[in-house]
Amino acid sequence: FHISIFVSILNIESLCEITAELGEYVYDKTERVSVDQNESEPPTIIALRSERDRYQMELELIRNKMSEIPETRTIGTREHQALLEEAINNAKKSLIVISPWIRLPVLNNTGFLRGIERLINNNCEVWIGHGMPSNPRHQDSTDKDALDKLDELSRRGPLFRVGNLETHEKIMICDDLFYVVTSYNWLSYDGRKHRFERGQLVRG
Repeated sequence: FHISIFVSILNIESLCEITAELGEYVYDKTERVSVDQNESEPPTIIALRSERDRYQMELELIRNKMSEIPETRTIGTREHQALLEEAINNAKKSLIVISPWIRLPVLNNTGFLRGIERLINNNCEVWIGHGMPSNPRHQDSTDKDALDKLDELSRRGPLFRVGNLETHEKIMICDDLFYVVTSYNWLSYDGRKHRFERGQLVRG
């Protein structure tokens, strides 16, 4: 997906450069030709002006297309918590959070539990994926109390779901507004003790 976006950007940028150069060339040619006011413009001049206008229209279409390309950028440790809060405050249809570990103090400290209760009350679906795959080097250190609290919420209705995915992925998807793929453990780390985490944000 990211590769296709990158290729599209390169193609559009190339087209922009080509059409801009051609547009400037045609404009230069037409402006340099002196035409007597009493005489009609020669067919060559008319054709050049028409060609210039066509390139300008194509360039405008390309610029509009470029504005539709999603924003993609790398984010650091301190940006993650703000994005999680943004998702909780702005999700309307669905919020998906995948975090291998879940810890109750983090759910409470970040306001995540209160936030998802509010989303559920507003008829927004919330999906939580957790659970590390079986691996002697990386044990699943999720708090039982955290899972009990989430399970309690899931019994309120079909809008909230919790599942053991046995994954090391860390992903958040907020409606069709934005998503993040990252090294940041959304539900077991609140960002208070600094450590180096990196993620990729795609917005739009």
